[in-house]
Amino acid sequence: MKKRIFMFLTACSLVFTGLVIPEPETAYAASTQISSAEDLLAMEQNPSGDYVLTKDITVPKDTNLFAETPFTGTLDGKGHKLKGYKATTSNAIFAKAKSAEFKNLSITNVDIKADGGVAALVYDSEGCAFKNISVSGKITVSKSDNWTWRSSVATLAATGSGSMEKCKNSASITIKNWNECYVGGLAGSFGAARLKNCSNSGRITLTTKKKSKKIGEADITLAGLVAGEVDEVTSCKNAGDITLKVNGSMLLGKSLEHSATLSLNGICYGAKKITSSGNTGKIMLTSAKSAKYDGRAFLAGIADGVGKASKCYNTGSVSFTGAGTEKIGEMIRIGEADTDNAPVRAGGLFNSTSIPNKATIGGVYECYNTGNLSVTLFSGHSGVCMVGGIITGGNRMHNCYNTGNLTINAKCPKKNLAVIAGGLQGVAFVGETGKLYVTQNYSTGAVKKAKLDLPHDFQALLVGNEENWMMDNKPFLSDNYYTKSGWTYASGFSSKNSAKKVSSITFGSCPKLSSKYWVYSAKHKRLILKNNKEK
Repeated sequence: MKKRIFMFLTACSLVFTGLVIPEPETAYAASTQISSAEDLLAMEQNPSGDYVLTKDITVPKDTNLFAETPFTGTLDGKGHKLKGYKATTSNAIFAKAKSAEFKNLSITNVDIKADGGVAALVYDSEGCAFKNISVSGKITVSKSDNWTWRSSVATLAATGSGSMEKCKNSASITIKNWNECYVGGLAGSFGAARLKNCSNSGRITLTTKKKSKKIGEADITLAGLVAGEVDEVTSCKNAGDITLKVNGSMLLGKSLEHSATLSLNGICYGAKKITSSGNTGKIMLTSAKSAKYDGRAFLAGIADGVGKASKCYNTGSVSFTGAGTEKIGEMIRIGEADTDNAPVRAGGLFNSTSIPNKATIGGVYECYNTGNLSVTLFSGHSGVCMVGGIITGGNRMHNCYNTGNLTINAKCPKKNLAVIAGGLQGVAFVGETGKLYVTQNYSTGAVKKAKLDLPHDFQALLVGNEENWMMDNKPFLSDNYYTKSGWTYASGFSSKNSAKKVSSITFGSCPKLSSKYWVYSAKHKRLILKNNKEK
């Protein structure tokens, strides 16, 4: 009897408190149901509508909705699919969207063959939200003079802005004969407020033209997730290989005053903050021996630039093979270690971090790299080459480690070259007096140096070079450890900076590595990070 009374009271409470779960058709009552391709195309009649998919739908070929008026409503896939989107003349299922929301949707078996900028879902996104969306299939693009103004390729959004959460891509992207574009697994030339729990496993491959008329057509950015700037990245991963093949020379035109930038990154081009994110894909730029370019090549496992990074990792290899110069106008910067104009930078995780000040606490914390880094410089290369196991140029680095090897081969005139390389950092910047910037880290990777007969040879096991803006000659590196033989810090450092060579990375050998951040791994036979465990 008591059981029956309890069940009756529970039922009544749900009715009176309004918690009774409605039937599916009741839940859809306020939304327009999409159950056919005709319904999908009819969405243009109401750009601000709320739509739900009630079944999987095969998208008609070259569908290009909202080419004039942007979509401003919501599309909830309810776990259903938009299937088999094929395109040769359209740039996306949705050409334009503004403050729209797309969620709970799978876009499967995409087959796009285009001659310009494209995406699978939205071409131009203005402040849209993408949640719980997956894409599979392939995108193949060959450049045409008719589409030179469209320079972005991706799966969810080619250009614009917005945020992405729980989105993933497995579609491959192949770009042929392009010398200017922004390509990302999820988004291209895209400014993201937030990127959370997103991933890419699709391969991204771009080959350049064999001939180029001017350097202004040679800015290329490839990224596993977003080829643009992101405010905050959290728990994102890239497993797709990212490859750029430079087939022909890209030389500076006489009337132009800027050089090319070739950028390859596992997650995004840049971010203010990155947390708990990683890359396992290969990052690779290769050039034909005859190909020369006036410009810079930046490669990194995670991102080119970051304000603050914590609990991130890279296990994929990062490699550059080619020749480049930092050329502006008629001047080529060579010889001296001009790190602001280094034509080649390769970082295990990043190329740069924000310089800390009272308003910004930048730097890299609890991060690791196990991927190998290699740079081969062909004849014709000039200027500075910077390589860093964690970061090429930075400041604060605490509780980080590198086990990857750094290999630099210089098959070019040595008089035109300076190499800066370090197992942790290529260059360490000092911006505040008396601060210990690089502490409680280790590196077990080897630095296989280029053989240079130059005073500008800064290749070391931990940090290659110091730029001390304060000129106070005070130590800012301490309590770091290494296992290989060689220079610890290569050049420009205060004699008070210290590091210790050890036979093993254990608490006994490395007492300054605190158990608050480190734990011994029987599998790896060394200390690893407690809150960012290496698998």
